[in-house]
Amino acid sequence: MYIAILLYYYRGYMLYVKTFRTPDYYPRFTCKCGDCRSTCCGGWGISLSLDEYLRLIGIDCSPELRRRLDTAFHIAENPSPERYALVTPRWNGRCPLQREDGLCMLQRECGEDMLPAVCRYYPRAPRAYPCFECSASASCERTLELLFESDDPVRFVETELTFSFELPGSDVAIDADYYINMRSRALAIISDRTLDFSARLKRLGAELEAYDPRGFDQYAPDSTDSATAADSAIADCSKLFSALASDSTTLSQYTEVCSTLAGSFHGSMYAALAMKYPKLDIYLEKLFCNHIFYKGFPCSLDEPERHTLADEFAPLCAVYSLCIYVAVAALPESPSLFDLVDVWSKLFRVIEHSRFDPFIGTLMRRDKISPYRLLSI
Repeated sequence: MYIAILLYYYRGYMLYVKTFRTPDYYPRFTCKCGDCRSTCCGGWGISLSLDEYLRLIGIDCSPELRRRLDTAFHIAENPSPERYALVTPRWNGRCPLQREDGLCMLQRECGEDMLPAVCRYYPRAPRAYPCFECSASASCERTLELLFESDDPVRFVETELTFSFELPGSDVAIDADYYINMRSRALAIISDRTLDFSARLKRLGAELEAYDPRGFDQYAPDSTDSATAADSAIADCSKLFSALASDSTTLSQYTEVCSTLAGSFHGSMYAALAMKYPKLDIYLEKLFCNHIFYKGFPCSLDEPERHTLADEFAPLCAVYSLCIYVAVAALPESPSLFDLVDVWSKLFRVIEHSRFDPFIGTLMRRDKISPYRLLSI
């Protein structure tokens, strides 16, 4: 009996069932598996816990899967119980367990329950503090496709969800009422379709600064003449992109086209992109509503050392400018909506899965890049 209980726990069946607040698309989210154009199995470092690693190296499986599993992992340089081993990618950057048809050999043969947690739950991001909330990252193309299926504003619904692990708490005390009220106001401004999208971000910045001006003086004011604002914004955004791409294999594929464009494009990149996508403001609105919810605005739930609203607002302006800049540079002459989804999902691999906010904020303060000027791109 004791051994049976241990095995039950060991296999990861400790279920965590709660009602979460989610974006309205979330209950319809399912992985595209082999139909994904840019699978999460390629180009990323995938980690396993010690329990997951031990479970997989001892699993009863076919000889072919056993051969792949025996060479699929290596121990992390500084292993911990939570991040003990890493997937060793093949020469093409893909997971060694991925079949030629794009499906996972481990899942197909042994079932979803045997997958490491990162594979089972990506791009979902559940949290228990200060509220039970869950959304999906914009780094997944399916998330963006679901967001852009309709022109309706993003709504938030109550959804019962189950996870096979207990959600971590936080060492940072967060006032739930402050968190909910500030985020609700931000989402209302972002969804205000009486304004152009850049004007919505400007209004958000003005309200945040009025509420708590601390830190805003550390960022350069927008002193650029309106006639040259777009060109200045392009130059500023080029600096931000170059810094991000220098350490990102995902963005490095865009380095050449972005560097070429930075020196040759004059005028409004936003206007150029809006010519290709008349619904651009709707796409940006829904993208940012999801991003604000996903990142836990305004509390930087994954970056507790950041406390000011200025350090929340500046990265949002950077996200906006990068979305425009990389799309204009990388999209074909007559792009489809899928083309835009592919570019933005790759960009959000960096934005939502790295220390993007503190990195970009430090860079903007150091190089005197105005958040408001970036909105002129």
